[in-house]
Amino acid sequence: REFENAYLEGKRVVITTTNGTMALQYAMGARWILIGSFLNAKAITAAASRLLKNEGGISLVLASRNGMFFLEDFLCAGLLVSNLGPDLHVDDKAAASRLAWASAEDRLEDIVRRSWHAKYLESIGYGEDVSLCLRRDIYSTVPFLRRAEIVRLQI
Repeated sequence: REFENAYLEGKRVVITTTNGTMALQYAMGARWILIGSFLNAKAITAAASRLLKNEGGISLVLASRNGMFFLEDFLCAGLLVSNLGPDLHVDDKAAASRLAWASAEDRLEDIVRRSWHAKYLESIGYGEDVSLCLRRDIYSTVPFLRRAEIVRLQI
């Protein structure tokens, strides 16, 4: 929320995030690490589709805290899997996320707001961020991790 209206082009930004950092560290051995959310889902899946053609497979890593399950991350994974198409060969977790997304899509904010994590974020003053982060496809940028730095993927 702090950066929503900030002019950042050409600037270096440092963001602290326990959850995101741990997910990035977990995926560190991967050749490509794309960073996605509801906010850039179409852009991420377009990039992931290209990688699928060239690399042969992808993995989705959900950013959680201390190994906890967060509904919003699972539903976002379902959106990404759905965007990649019905013919994509997936494991059972990805299939379950796609099914969960299909049932939650039309009531996303209502469903997520009932989750433990959204209630927790609300309790510490970040309820507005929940709504912001559930907005879909408002950014076309695809961030990716390159040598310990997050940069924009040029496709």
